[in-house]
Amino acid sequence: MTAESCALLSAINTLCKGGGFTVVEEHELASALPEGASLRPRLEELSERRLIEIRYAEEGTYCIRVLAAGREYLPRLKQDAKEAALERTRVALCAALGGALGGMFSVLVFAALLL
Repeated sequence: MTAESCALLSAINTLCKGGGFTVVEEHELASALPEGASLRPRLEELSERRLIEIRYAEEGTYCIRVLAAGREYLPRLKQDAKEAALERTRVALCAALGGALGGMFSVLVFAALLL
């Protein structure tokens, strides 16, 4: 999902606090997007992914509710990013440790051959 869609989903989550439908004006949603970005394709993307449900969209007014998957999506995305960063750190440490141990082993073998 694009960064624009994530920003829009975050704004919709903020505007639609309860579990029901909320009437929202276009300017409230458009403020979450960069200038020049189109709102309707982003809303359609969120709806197709079953993150939000749109009851109606008429003349700049939208009736929207956030589905359970939409409420869980952004926190899960952040958690996945943290886990990926931790995994990269683990791999880097293991590689460094493996290189150091391999170097020490090589030095010991070379020293043993010289004696």
